[in-house]
Amino acid sequence: MTNPIKTRFLLLFLFLSIQFFAYAQNLRQDNSIRRGKILETSNLGHMNKGKIKLLMKLLEKEVAKQFDLQYDVDVYKVVYETIDIKGNKTQASGMVAIPKNAKGDLPIMSFQHGTVLEKDFVPSHKKAGYEVGIVFGSEGYVTVLADYLGLGEGEGFHPYFHAQTEASACLDMLRAARNLCAGKGVSLNNQLFLVGYSQGSHATMALQREIETNYFSEFKVTASVALGTPFDLSESQFNQLMDEKPYVSPSCLPYILCAYNQIYKMYPNINDIFRSPYDKIFPTYFNEEMPYSHKKLDVVLKGKIPTDFIKAEIIKAVNENPDHPIRKALKNNDVYNWTPKAPIKICHCDADIHVSPASSVKAFEQFKANGLKDVELLNPKEGADHTECAIPSMLVARNWFATMKKLENLIPPPANTLKNNVIVDKNGSNK
Repeated sequence: MTNPIKTRFLLLFLFLSIQFFAYAQNLRQDNSIRRGKILETSNLGHMNKGKIKLLMKLLEKEVAKQFDLQYDVDVYKVVYETIDIKGNKTQASGMVAIPKNAKGDLPIMSFQHGTVLEKDFVPSHKKAGYEVGIVFGSEGYVTVLADYLGLGEGEGFHPYFHAQTEASACLDMLRAARNLCAGKGVSLNNQLFLVGYSQGSHATMALQREIETNYFSEFKVTASVALGTPFDLSESQFNQLMDEKPYVSPSCLPYILCAYNQIYKMYPNINDIFRSPYDKIFPTYFNEEMPYSHKKLDVVLKGKIPTDFIKAEIIKAVNENPDHPIRKALKNNDVYNWTPKAPIKICHCDADIHVSPASSVKAFEQFKANGLKDVELLNPKEGADHTECAIPSMLVARNWFATMKKLENLIPPPANTLKNNVIVDKNGSNK
């Protein structure tokens, strides 16, 4: 006759053994991912101050003279280990610019670039804002520019406007940059400045949120600047993209839908979303090779509205059902309803027709309501659109960061840099 106590003990032992084995398997899997590990490093060249000054000639004189070019810069491409949308091991790439012969411990400035569809149009290929890295490097920052997942040397398809992997790819790029500096004897201080433009400012907010929520013992954000940010994808940006008037950059909507369908599996196939012939056209743009630019697709879609390329029943369902999977996916990637700890400046020009200024107003109000006191909403150039706003906004970032940067021989920012730029001050009153 079977002993019931012995049987229960054996069952319990078997259960615990299975649980321990599963835990050990997961532990081994987790330990096999070394996020931020450098897989490959390439030297992209040395930029002396003379060459950097040539870059500055692209700017207006009044803008260029506000920068303080102190150092030559060594530029590197880094391929590093990170995680994909499922948390599995993958690789990504980015660019690091290191000031040459800079004294003391250096701050990090992480720049997140805007929308890119063409796979190689990224900082590590000397495109997509790499000039920002060079110029800030010459001012004494170690500048870090992630390409994002699926772009550059990244594997797979780029998860466009996916906050989770924007944050993880940029976080692990910071780790890779830190490892690169350690290997080259470059000493870092504890300052980390974040700035991004357009999609990059969405990534900037996702990165700051991730650091301050989960990695505050590893990194501390000193300050961040968000430029032309689609904080509110689920309402402000959704309304702009789904308008019955042609959108200025119509490639953004199918880019988001294709990315989110791959991430969230909303439909079995994109043929279920897009009308003919776009169900055949879009896969040639949105794939792992990503050979074409978003500007080329914008030409194809010029003058088109969502009903021209999205099935009518999909549009009807999305507009009528706030819990539709597409609406849920957008809401899951909003980056405004949290409580930042580091100070933030939000720059958004009032004539922006790419990204609704209402999105930045909403984020500003929500951040203040959540308890962030050091937040400002700025209009760097009255009457400027999304593209025209980029350089004036970067100047805001440059001059603000310069007041906090710990570095010898720092030239202070010009007086009254932000005069007349403020839409709303820290207390919410007009200036």
